This record gives sequence, C-alpha cells and structure tokens, in this order.
Amino acid sequence: SASAPPMAPVVQQVQPPPPPMPRQTCQGPPELWHAVHVGDANAIVALIQRGQCHGLMRDASDHSVLWHALSFRHLSLAGLILDRFPPGTEL
Repeated sequence: SASAPPMAPVVQQVQPPPPPMPRQTCQGPPELWHAVHVGDANAIVALIQRGQCHGLMRDASDHSVLWHALSFRHLSLAGLILDRFPPGTEL
C-alpha cells in the first residue's frame, strides 16, 4: 500500500502590529500640576469640573496626572483619577 506523502508544515505569516495611533493629548494648566504635586484633591476636583483636568492630560515630559499622583504617593488622589477616568476612557 502506498503511504501519503509527508505533510508540509503550515506556516502562517504574522503581520507586524500597526503603528500606534497618535494620542490626542494636551497639557493641563500649571495649577493642575501644582495641585497634583501637593496632593490637593479639592483643587483637582474643581479642575475636573471645569474641564481642565482629564485622562488625556500630560505634562511636558508626557507624564499623566495619574503618574504624578502615584509618583508623589498621593494614593487617594490616584484613586480619584482612576474612578473618574478609568483605563480605556478618553475624557
């Protein structure tokens, strides 16, 4: 009886991921960065309410408000930011 020829391995070509989309970010006002550095949650809430603090804001070094809150160990402020701007949300 004739045996079947060996099967060639199936090779899938993996496409590289698309380049990341440019992030629409903006820098917040100086009072935002001061408030997050000193842990002033009341000022942060007021800035959020005025639309001057949101999840896409970055400083000149591309650090977010959340990054600053964690970096300066203001954990309750970090929680506020995460509650208001959960991962995956833009504003």
